[in-house]
Amino acid sequence: MWQAPYTLTTWEDNWNYFTQTWSLPLMDEKLTLDGLFVWDIDKKGLAYRQRIEYAMMGGNLRPRLEWGYFDGHQEEGLLGTFGNSDYVELSIGFQF
Repeated sequence: MWQAPYTLTTWEDNWNYFTQTWSLPLMDEKLTLDGLFVWDIDKKGLAYRQRIEYAMMGGNLRPRLEWGYFDGHQEEGLLGTFGNSDYVELSIGFQF
């Protein structure tokens, strides 16, 4: 419940973030590395998400491994709200 968007009691007039995304297709685009970096400049929070996706069976079957890392002062800014919410996810998608 504490991670709900309404938990922040004060809202800044201006929020400054730096974001960087990157994607690296390998092996004729069968293997894709994808990353997202977010830096909360004002509150000193960091977040990073990394995906590894592999296309099999002509691109119909797509297993994906994803993990996210969040760091920030607890309850300080949006990234601080998710400070203890690191995750690892494995999913398998099938496209018809």
